[in-house]
Amino acid sequence: MAITKEEVKHLAKLARIGLSKEEVDRFQKQITSILDYVDMLKKVTVEKGEKIVMSDVENILRDDVVKQSKNQEKLIEQAPDQKNGYIKVKTILKKNETI
Repeated sequence: MAITKEEVKHLAKLARIGLSKEEVDRFQKQITSILDYVDMLKKVTVEKGEKIVMSDVENILRDDVVKQSKNQEKLIEQAPDQKNGYIKVKTILKKNETI
């Protein structure tokens, strides 16, 4: 499943990141490769109740550590909309709606 350069530019705009022409070309190839891999995974059939076991796998990620950011104010200042020290985002859930 190929992704177009225009779609890459649209994704970059949604993520609010600027991309050079070279980056657009590189990301187009990388995203297309990822989508092709996902399509391949969709074709795998697994019988109901069959367990998938991955051996010799260990968590190599670091532990989450909460720490104060020194640039929190700068980050909030750069947000398109903020209020009382928080970044405001559009509402995606209606009142009393659960996921």
